[in-house]
Order: sequence, then structure tokens, then C-alpha cells
Amino acid sequence: MATRQGECALVTWRIQESEPVNVQLSRELERRQQQARRNLMKIVEGVRYLARQGLAFRGDQKESGNLSQLLKYKATGDAELTSWLKGPLDFTSPELQNELLKMQIYNQRKNSWESTKCHQQQGKNIAKMACDVMTRLQLPLSQLRGQTYDGAANMAGRLQGVQAILRKEQPLAVWTVRTPAIRSVLKQYESVLMALEEMASCSSPETSAKANGLHGTFLKGNTVLCLLMAEDLMGDLEYLNTSLQLRKQTVSGMLEAVDHVKTSMQVKRTEEHFDVLFSKTTAVATKLDLQPIQIPHVRKRTKRFTGQAAAHIHPDAQSLYRVQFYNALDTVNTQFIERFEQAGFHKLQQLENVCCYTDTWTSANDKRKKAFGSFT
Repeated sequence: MATRQGECALVTWRIQESEPVNVQLSRELERRQQQARRNLMKIVEGVRYLARQGLAFRGDQKESGNLSQLLKYKATGDAELTSWLKGPLDFTSPELQNELLKMQIYNQRKNSWESTKCHQQQGKNIAKMACDVMTRLQLPLSQLRGQTYDGAANMAGRLQGVQAILRKEQPLAVWTVRTPAIRSVLKQYESVLMALEEMASCSSPETSAKANGLHGTFLKGNTVLCLLMAEDLMGDLEYLNTSLQLRKQTVSGMLEAVDHVKTSMQVKRTEEHFDVLFSKTTAVATKLDLQPIQIPHVRKRTKRFTGQAAAHIHPDAQSLYRVQFYNALDTVNTQFIERFEQAGFHKLQQLENVCCYTDTWTSANDKRKKAFGSFT
């Protein structure tokens, strides 16, 4: 009887000392994940080796391909890899091979960009760096068709900017930046629609799906209206960016430029100005047989957030987009206040007046004394 009680106590003690089931399951899951990671990295190494040597991955049959034979060689003496390759999941399928190749290409391009540093910021040096990177990535300059940078002088300069230097080498490399890009789409809207329609019918499944989605979006009058609003809003901001980045720009000049743009934004915040944009959109939609401007579907909010009051509903699309346009203008004005009405800016302006205009003030004061005499 005592022996039986001792055995029961021993079993109870072992059960209490053993790990909970959820801990054991978590540990087993972690072990399998680590095993899968190790074996998948061996496949990635095989893909990297074949790609670097320029060798084909697949033969007439899957088992006779270079990748399969290479993995069989690596699995010699490696029971874990051998068992993993025979598992229910196929990690050597053509789809996975293509995905791994895309990842390798992306990482290679990323490393090339990160390893290329341009310590001198002149346009000619940056252009030379861009050509060097394209050479490394085997992207011929003869097929370059577009450039897009910010509006800084070293990038956008007409003579010594990067875009100008590259266009000397390849005149077809059109340079666009923000507003000109939007304006170009609006100007060639019908051609864009035709190109997307052609891509949707003649391209690969992935490209075709993207082109078809874009084509459906561009068939809506709402898209034209949004592009016109963006062009109208960003045009002044782009001129301001160019002005702020001038080499000989002063604090007083910066604040004056900001005031001009703020005034322009206030002029745009009128019903008359927005009605002109809406009329242009309606004319384009009618000419190109696009879908009329409609109110987008708005998800109904729960009463927990809105309360018992009825939600505001705009009577038409024109009213809705007018409010959104005003909101964008108000956001710009708020950013102007936060960025350019700081106390530090006014101190810098005072310091600039002392440092830059002292000689002018002294010269004028000397002339005044010479004309009227000095008073003591």
C-alpha cells in the first residue's frame, strides 16, 4: 500500500514539474521555424550562386534542372535538408524561384545606391554618380525616358543641373517634377487612357491588372478634378520651394516670398475660383466621355462617435470637393504659420539686418550728415 502511494506521488510530482502544454507547443513551433529558416537560406544561396554565374535554373524537367541538382548535392550528408526537401511544401517551384530572383535584384539595387556616395553636390557630380549607378545595374542610358527630382538648383538647373546634363546625353530623358508632371498628364489625358487600355490587353497578367485598375480610375471625372486641384495648389508651392532654395536667398526674402504665396492661397479660397476648376473638369469629362463627377461612397459612422445628431450630407459633388479644396488650403496656411512665424525667424531677420544692411545704413547716414551737418 505504501509502495503504491509512493508511485502515485512520484507521478504527481513529475506532472507538476513538467512544462505546460502551451510552452511545449511554442518551443516546438520555434524549433520548426528555425529549421525552415536554415533550409530556406540554403535554397536562397543556391539561387544566388546560379544567378551570379549566369546559369539556367530549370532544365527540360524540374529534377534535371541546375537548382534541383545543386540542392541534391548540398543535401548530401545533410539529413535535415534532405527531409525538408521531401516535405509536403515545394520551396523550389518556378514561382518561388522568380520571387527569390526579384528579391535578389531589389537588394542588389538597394546596396548599389547605398554604397554610392556623392560628397560634392554640384550637378555634374550627381549626374556622374547617376550614370555610374545605371552602369552598375546594367541600365543603358540610351533607354532612359524620364527624370524626376526636386526643384533644387543643382537638380533642376537649365544649364548645369542634373536634368540638363543627362538630357545632353539622352534628349529623350524628359524631366518632370510635381506640377509639370501633373500638367503633362492633364495635357495628354486621352493618350494616357489609350496607353493604359493597350497595356491592360497586351501585357503580362500582373501589369495588365495594374493597368486595368488605373484605366478604370482615369475614366472617372473625379480623377480629373483631383488632378486640377493638385495642380492649382502645388504650382505656387513649387515656385516657393525654388525661391527658398536660391543660393543668395535672405531671411527677409524668404518671408516675403511666403507672404506672396499666402496671399495667393487666400485668393483661391473663394467659390468663384473653385467653380472655375469644376467647370474645367466638367468640360474635359464631356469631351473625353468620362464618368461624371460623383460623390464617393462614404461609410456610415456609428452613433457611438456621432451621437444622435444626423450626419452632414453634401447636396452634390461640387459642394463636397469645394470643402476638401478649402481644407487643403487651410492646411497649407497652417503649415506656413508653424514653420515661418517662429520666434527664431524674426531673430534671424534682425541679425541679418544688422550684418547685411549696416554698411548701407551707415553710408546713408553719412550723406545725411554731410548735407545737413551734424547736430550736437
